[in-house]
Amino acid sequence: MSFFTAASCAGRGGDISEGSLSENLTEPLLRSWDAMLIMTPCDRCSLKDWHYYHPICMPSPKNIQGILISRDPTTDFIEPYKHYDHDKGLFQYKEAPPTWLYNRILSFMKYGSNSHESIYLRNFLNSNCYWTHFHKCPTLKGDKDFHFSYKHGKECAGFWFDYEYSTYNLNGKILILLGQDLKKYYDENPDNQLFKNNTVFFLPHPSGINMGSGWSWNPNKPEGDVYKKEIKKTIEELMSRVLIS
Repeated sequence: MSFFTAASCAGRGGDISEGSLSENLTEPLLRSWDAMLIMTPCDRCSLKDWHYYHPICMPSPKNIQGILISRDPTTDFIEPYKHYDHDKGLFQYKEAPPTWLYNRILSFMKYGSNSHESIYLRNFLNSNCYWTHFHKCPTLKGDKDFHFSYKHGKECAGFWFDYEYSTYNLNGKILILLGQDLKKYYDENPDNQLFKNNTVFFLPHPSGINMGSGWSWNPNKPEGDVYKKEIKKTIEELMSRVLIS
């Protein structure tokens, strides 16, 4: 069974030079690059000289029911990305936001691994979500040239979100925004068609280090904690949509 189509948002205008991320990609990803080489959003980016670090863009599902947007891929994801298997869905990446989010929700809501909720959520996130990023080029924490910054993410999203919206008909979907940077961008751009024309859910980034006292997945907070109640309510509303999607 094939989860994904051949086309993805990956690709830059112009030629891909020797030594770029395009080398040694699996066939579905290579088809994606070839199909989108005429696209030019990255040519307008102030970071267009990141020669090796081309955008990380996953192929879209055949049946897009939802959209998952996380902040930025890291350079650690480059090698796993090269070996993407279109038959395995997004959960082939054990150390990535789609899998992390699934596990966080199950733990937070105490869903059993074989429960009705977990089965629907697994299918939704693994094979029916278009996963993309706020900042599409891989970043390297602490590196002065390849670090994440909100300014760069905002620039990237400004170029790409409209393109992705129209290319993949991202209208009337379940949209999950992960983390504070996506929430900030939403607050600054509420009329963006990707936001305006989908049902938006905000959740903390599901990274294992996001366990603080604020808006996080910390399991040790008291039941009356305002953030815990907010996250639980969001998940309940999200699941009500997933179960009928």
